[in-house]
Amino acid sequence: MIYLNPFFIKNQMKKYILILFYFISISLVDAQNSTTVTSFISCSDQELDHIRQDVFDSKTKKNNINERFGALVRLWRLYRKQGFDMRPFDAVANQLLMVKNDQKKYALIDEGFAVLEQIIKNGERIPEIRGTKSLAWNTKTNWPYYHGIDGHQAGNTTDIGPQTGKVIWKFPKRNGWKASAIVKDGKVYCSGADSEIIAYCLDEKTGEILWKGKRFSDSFYHTAGSKYSPLLSGSSLIIKTSGWIHSFNTQTGKHLYSKKALGQKKNNSSKEIILHQLWDRVIVANEVSTGDKVWSLNVEGRLNADPIQVDTFVYFTTDKNTLFKVDKNTGSVLFKKSFDETLRGKISIQNQLIVLQNKEQELFAFDEQQQTVLWKNSDQKEKNLRSYEFYSEGVFHQSDMIIGGSDQKIYCFDVVSGQKKWDISTNDWVRSKPKIFDNHVYFADLSGHVYKYRLRKKSPKKVWTKKISDHGFMADLQVNNQGVVCSDRNMMLYSLSLNDAQVNWKHSQLDGVWKEDQFYASGEVSGQQASPTIVDGKLYISSPDGFVNAIDVETGKELWKFELKSSSSTTPAVAEGKVFVGQTYGSFGKYYALDKDTGQPVWETEELDDVWIGAGYKNGRIFLGNMDGYFFSVDASTGKILWKYYTSKDTPNEDKPLTQMRHGWPAGVYCNPIIHEDIVITGSWAGYYFCFDQNTGKLIWRTKTQPDHGKGGLPDSSAPVLFKNKIYVQEAGNRLTALDLLTGKKLKSWKVTPGFLQNGTVAVNSNIMVGSCIRSVTKLPYQADIVAFDPFSKSLDPIWTYNGGGGLTASVLTDQHIIFGSSADPFLTCLDFEGKVIWRTYVGGIMLESVPSIYGNKVFALIKNGYLYAIE
Repeated sequence: MIYLNPFFIKNQMKKYILILFYFISISLVDAQNSTTVTSFISCSDQELDHIRQDVFDSKTKKNNINERFGALVRLWRLYRKQGFDMRPFDAVANQLLMVKNDQKKYALIDEGFAVLEQIIKNGERIPEIRGTKSLAWNTKTNWPYYHGIDGHQAGNTTDIGPQTGKVIWKFPKRNGWKASAIVKDGKVYCSGADSEIIAYCLDEKTGEILWKGKRFSDSFYHTAGSKYSPLLSGSSLIIKTSGWIHSFNTQTGKHLYSKKALGQKKNNSSKEIILHQLWDRVIVANEVSTGDKVWSLNVEGRLNADPIQVDTFVYFTTDKNTLFKVDKNTGSVLFKKSFDETLRGKISIQNQLIVLQNKEQELFAFDEQQQTVLWKNSDQKEKNLRSYEFYSEGVFHQSDMIIGGSDQKIYCFDVVSGQKKWDISTNDWVRSKPKIFDNHVYFADLSGHVYKYRLRKKSPKKVWTKKISDHGFMADLQVNNQGVVCSDRNMMLYSLSLNDAQVNWKHSQLDGVWKEDQFYASGEVSGQQASPTIVDGKLYISSPDGFVNAIDVETGKELWKFELKSSSSTTPAVAEGKVFVGQTYGSFGKYYALDKDTGQPVWETEELDDVWIGAGYKNGRIFLGNMDGYFFSVDASTGKILWKYYTSKDTPNEDKPLTQMRHGWPAGVYCNPIIHEDIVITGSWAGYYFCFDQNTGKLIWRTKTQPDHGKGGLPDSSAPVLFKNKIYVQEAGNRLTALDLLTGKKLKSWKVTPGFLQNGTVAVNSNIMVGSCIRSVTKLPYQADIVAFDPFSKSLDPIWTYNGGGGLTASVLTDQHIIFGSSADPFLTCLDFEGKVIWRTYVGGIMLESVPSIYGNKVFALIKNGYLYAIE
């Protein structure tokens, strides 16, 4: 029997009333000749307002469907992010995601705009709700693993959890944006981060948008925007996305072409080419006018940093400790020099002098002409072993090189001798290249401060220092007579006055609008898959920004950070006084054990390669799988592999070669493992769940949950959960299924509504089990629902449903409450076990695979607007 609680019924009635308003509104539009809308509430985006008007002037057709559908999605996101009640749009969204007929899709887009107009006109927002005064509590239970206090991943705790829904602090944590802008002839050119708007041209003085460069796509997950610095060549602006290059006219913004960077090589007469790198392994040269490939160079190993172009030559180093010089026009390797050093980070070049850095955090100068090392700087500065690379790229000034360090200093070295001339203290690590302009040096750090110093014969003199951003800077600065242009790690571009660092204007590189000094994004980016863990008052979190941070749970103050030098999706696991965390996408395949109190590395290994999931722990071992499909048992003290198992073994894909990542292959391990007594359980994209003996790695049982016709990619990030000898898993993407702990036999299941996906980890305790479903993963608009079950029922039939939470993210439980974020709504919400709202807090963004964590009277959640929230 399905029980629908009164709160749910009330919300559904409101939803259907609003849908009725929608049908009344679209009936006002003449079926043959659309009535022009002469006035409406502006969304604050001129382009979207223009398209809204155009929709009511003419019907959607083949020649405008891409622009209109993109605008419809962006408009939906824009109002969803502001907390508007978007449920009246659900009916249209369902049809848009399912329809195949073009003519029907044209009509649905027009209907969708009509619904949105009514939503905007009504102005109804989902209200925040505050809970009652916090009750007394006295426990703080450690939450050291993904989704729970133990290895069962059930997502429950005996701690009281948050009572009121009040935000007590938020910590900046985003995608580690490091794409710098180009400033030329009174214009600023920058990359766009979302899937549709991938380029901007701004007025340098005002920040006004002169044009936007588009690539039509509604999928932020598979068709990511640009995260690279743009390239300017003549009248062409080149934007790089993953594996593609796009060209726009610099004056008009007209889209000239989009081509695969590694397309077919063509013999072109033009020598005007641009260079870029793919997957940190391939350097590609493409002709500017056509986008055709001129040459490509596959590099053994991975590039340590972006190549540097000097005249017609290109220089770079690899993790194989080799320096390359390549002819830009032909791709010919002019020389490669191997060093008895572990090379790290960026190189700096002036004339024939190339300054490199090593793992020991030393600088050394290599004379290109003589092919010899001239000097090595081995001063007695305190090393920072928590930084993957110590120095930024350096800038040369006369006979000096000025360079930033991860010891919170800017250094000046004599380029002839390598001797230090002076240093300046900063507030945090310096990762962006310093900039010299008009006898002043400008630089920025990871705390968000920007600095200006006047250069003198001895030490420089400070002109100003100002904190500009919470998120800090990794992108290189641009400086001229008009000011300083800098882009922070949260994709926000700033223009600062040269005289006093006042902000002239700011512009997000994720599309959206400003309202009352609050930015609301109409674009979206993927990422933020790791979840926070908490032990002894310290919270640990990794993310695509390339760092794992330790944070004080009471104050939100950073205690330490460790540089992974890679996007990381791994939820840190904490055991034996160590934090276990790994590199994920675009990485060097390193996995680390860090001291939990200091962040200092205890051991590291490259034997595990790229890892997506968090580790489980038991009896001196950690258990985890990698993105190539191997599952490991590892000695927690040393990092030594004790046993491993290839999850595609004895499947039709066993002998399929491991190639470049695409959905479904390699058959990676994306399910965080269950640790129970002497067994460990996980799932793999090979289509199975596995149970192993912890000590020997012997396969105890294997259960297939992917259909025979499946193309791979399941089970995905939904983690298995153990409760009362049953394992709750994702099956085929559309079912929640219970497996027997001892045999892996399927016992009972619940199938979601057609068009929906079940890919969120469940939470369960002795009173309730909470799952979720989502209408779409990779596209917007979509909706997410929380679904409640009786864990002791013989069947998996829902007892109630709440619209507005869950999705790819999971709930967490106390003895009385259910707490969750949403993959579709910008709220964190707390319900009682009957589905009634206790509190609901606006956080301005959604959650993907990241899940909340509870400690004492607080919940912690990583939100995709760039902040980790603490709520009590």
